[in-house]
Amino acid sequence: NPPLIGFFEGFRFQPTMDPPNRVPDGHFSVRIDTGGMFRNFGSRHGLLLTFHGTGNQLLVWDPFNVAQHRVAVPPGFDEKKHFISGAVYRAAGDIQHFQVVLVSAETDELQHRQVIARVYSSETGAWGDRISTPCSSKLPTNMGFSLSVLVGHSLYWLFVDISTGRVDGIVEFDLEMQILAVKPMPVDIAKEKQGKFQLMRAEGGGLGILFLLKFSAQLWKMETDSDGVASWVLGRTVELDKLLPLNLEEEENSEEEECSEEEDNEFPFPGIQGFAEYNNVVFLWTHIHNFTVQLESLQFKKVSRTHMLARYHPFESAYAADASQDEIRYVWKLRQLHERKNSMNQVRCRIGRSVGTL
Repeated sequence: NPPLIGFFEGFRFQPTMDPPNRVPDGHFSVRIDTGGMFRNFGSRHGLLLTFHGTGNQLLVWDPFNVAQHRVAVPPGFDEKKHFISGAVYRAAGDIQHFQVVLVSAETDELQHRQVIARVYSSETGAWGDRISTPCSSKLPTNMGFSLSVLVGHSLYWLFVDISTGRVDGIVEFDLEMQILAVKPMPVDIAKEKQGKFQLMRAEGGGLGILFLLKFSAQLWKMETDSDGVASWVLGRTVELDKLLPLNLEEEENSEEEECSEEEDNEFPFPGIQGFAEYNNVVFLWTHIHNFTVQLESLQFKKVSRTHMLARYHPFESAYAADASQDEIRYVWKLRQLHERKNSMNQVRCRIGRSVGTL
C-alpha cells in the first residue's frame, strides 16, 4: 500500500511523515490561477480531483509532476440543479493515464428518481456514455454525496440528504462492469448524520462502515451468505475515550487547547474529518486535538489542530514518498519556473489588452 504522506485541507498541503521522508512544508500546496468556487472531490493514486463550480470544470492535479489537467463537466451534470461528486483513479499498472467518475442524482419529467454517472478517460480525452440506475422515490430531492472510497473494483459514496445531513444509502459504481447500484445502510444505524459515518475497507476485505456513537467507534462489515444475500454485521467496537488522551487536565499546557468552553460543551464528541483508504487511517476531530487512528493496530498520532468542520483529503502516494530530497527540490524548482512562466504570460496578456485599448 502507498504510504500516507500528508493531507490537503482545501488547497493547503500538510505533511505527516517523519524525516527524512517528510515532504517539505509548502511543496505540494495547489496553485490556482483562476478564481471562483472550488470543492475537492478527494485524492487517489497520487492525484487530487477538484471541482471548479464557477468554470464548470474539473481539475486533476498531480502535485509531484507539476501537472494540471482541466476537464469540462459533461452535459447533464448541473451543480445548480443537482449536487454532483466524483472520483479519480488510475488503472492497475498505468501511471500515464487516469480516469474520472462523475456521479449525480436527478428527477426526470415523470418524477422518477435515479443516480447517473459518466466516466472520463485521459487516454481518449473523452467522456463515456451516460450510466444510470433507479433509486427510491422516497429519497429527498436535494441529495448529495460523500467523498468516495475505492474497495476492490468499485467506488462507493454515501447518499446524503443535504437538508438534514442524514445518510439514506450507499451508491456503488463498479469500475469493471461500468454499472451503478444503490445499497442500503445498516438498519441499526440508518438515518444518522453524515459526520458520524465513513465508508472504508472492512477487515478481511469487502465494504465496511466506521460509525461514531459518542466516544464509541463501531466497525461494520457487509457480508454475503450462501444464498447471495448481503447483510451488515457489527464487528469490533473501539472506545475512543479510552484509546485517545482526551483528558483536559492532562492537556492544559498544550497549544492545541484553545477551543472555548462553549465549543467544548456544544461539540463534546469526536467527528470524522477524513479517511485514508489504503492505510485504513481515520482523521478525527476532538475537543482537545485532531488525531489520526489506524483502525487495525489502533496506533494514533496527533495532527494539526483545525476547526471541527474542516475536511481533510489524505494524500497516499508511493511515488512521492520514495523520492529523494534532491528530487523533491528539483520538482519544487521546476514548479517555481512553471508558475513564473504563467505569471509572465498573464502580464503579457494584460499588456496586450492595454495596448489594444489605446
